[in-house]
Amino acid sequence: GTMYRRKSGEIRVFWVCRKKDHNGSDCNAPQISEQIICNGFVNVYNRLVNNMEIILTPIVAQLNELRNQRLRSTGLVENINKEIAELSEQILMYQSAKSQGYMESALFLEESNKANNRIAQLKKEKKLLMGNDECEKVIKKTEKLINILKTSGPISEMDKSIFGKVIQKIWIDKDKNLTYELINGLELAVTYQEVM
Repeated sequence: GTMYRRKSGEIRVFWVCRKKDHNGSDCNAPQISEQIICNGFVNVYNRLVNNMEIILTPIVAQLNELRNQRLRSTGLVENINKEIAELSEQILMYQSAKSQGYMESALFLEESNKANNRIAQLKKEKKLLMGNDECEKVIKKTEKLINILKTSGPISEMDKSIFGKVIQKIWIDKDKNLTYELINGLELAVTYQEVM
């Protein structure tokens, strides 16, 4: 559960748990050679390049369909637009009633503020539905990942530039197996034996 830190040894570079590095008895997480991490990345990256049409392309298609179904079946955006229009109409009626002396200023402010607050809330909901939701973010990140894979193709050795664009996190378990989390949240694992 603790971040790893990069350390240079006499012969090689390795990564070690910060807690273990501070006090070895605080943690039993293994240290791992940077070369193993690099080998694991090359392995994961090339698997993605070779299988992107099987793994990544269907993810984008399924997420797009899910998003479209949600918007079509619920009609939420249309309902939100209708409610915003009704609230705007109410505000105009309040303004008219106040200007003609049928509504006190305090009541006008109270009712107008309620309506304006509800409109602001509805606009936020609409914005989420229209593309700023988690589904949309994953679609965009997956499309970006596909573009990187198509542009770069397979690699034979560690490429720090590609690594920085593709990998979000790496986990190391007690057996030195590595799990690479991609920028779109997809996790791919390699065993220590595969990359040593």
